[in-house]
Amino acid sequence: MTSTVFTDGVPAVPATPITASWLNDVNEHVYGGGGGNVDPVTQVKTSGFFQYDQYTVVKINRLNDRVLIGDATANDASPSMVNQDWLTQFQVGIGRSTGFIEFAQAAILTNMHEASCNGLVVGGRTSNLGGVGNTVPILAVGVNNNTAYGTGAYAFYGEAYNMAGALGPAFGMELDTVNYQGVASIHPYAQHAREVVALQLAAGAELSSTGQYASSAAINIQNNNSTFEKGIVFGSGAISTGVAVALASGHKFQWFGAGGVATSQIVCNGTAGGAANAVSLNFTDAGLRVEMPGGYQIANFSSWYTAPVNYLQFVPGPTGNPVQVNAQGSDANINLYLSGKGTGKIQFGTYTAGPLSPTGYITILDQAGTPRRLMVG
Repeated sequence: MTSTVFTDGVPAVPATPITASWLNDVNEHVYGGGGGNVDPVTQVKTSGFFQYDQYTVVKINRLNDRVLIGDATANDASPSMVNQDWLTQFQVGIGRSTGFIEFAQAAILTNMHEASCNGLVVGGRTSNLGGVGNTVPILAVGVNNNTAYGTGAYAFYGEAYNMAGALGPAFGMELDTVNYQGVASIHPYAQHAREVVALQLAAGAELSSTGQYASSAAINIQNNNSTFEKGIVFGSGAISTGVAVALASGHKFQWFGAGGVATSQIVCNGTAGGAANAVSLNFTDAGLRVEMPGGYQIANFSSWYTAPVNYLQFVPGPTGNPVQVNAQGSDANINLYLSGKGTGKIQFGTYTAGPLSPTGYITILDQAGTPRRLMVG
């Protein structure tokens, strides 16, 4: 394509005619994909950023209408449901009434080339910053300000499909971090200037807390016509310290019944740092151990029997009544076995010296199961 310089049709200067062949040549290179290099968006790079940088003439591109890129250009950009792009065909084919592109201001779809696999790549770096700051390659802001209808605002929404016959996985989102300068430890009471976090959830958007209310939940897992097999999975070896969930004192694991009624809970109210008497539960292959720091056992609930039918029952007592330790189970008659270790004895009661006349006795079993009688005066 040759360059043409046009002149106005003024006296003594003949006008440059616009011929059909020249217009066809322009049409072929700009719209026909005829192998030309004409790009109406490309411009010379400037060294500025803001429109009124003091010593730089900065060019600002503004696209007021819709932008369709890649295979999204196959969409007819009308609400008539005559949409030819592959994403709309897929979405309508699986049951949606419309495709996402129908209401998109800008849309990018990968094309049929074997190297076309990433729809959009956005990057940011901090080396260009002149002071303390952040780079945020993607900013999405959803504002729900409709007071007439029950609308919703999503700052980000994504779908991932694993179709029948596919040989690989599907992820709604994967966030990876890379740390090259050592671990910066954090805990529920302190962050760290050099922390590296795969996902941070925060409420408030750095705005004044005045007028703000608590957000409903940091993570909300729901059934949207399907289920998750598991709620949260920690991969084996993924947690270097073994602390899979770090909670501050007073935080609870709370269960709810029908209607949102709070029922059972697990809570820790310990506040002393490194408390020597802090208690933990350790579930092992042999049962449950209640432990103190250092592995010192307070109690041990053994699971030696594979199918036990009898068990201990602990019953609190109201005012004026004793607490109870009972033998319970499916057997009609169940002994309660109390035993010391080795030559150890069972200690109970308070001794009072003095003779008594026996009035009866209580039958018990010794360690071997032989009946013995305790005289009562």
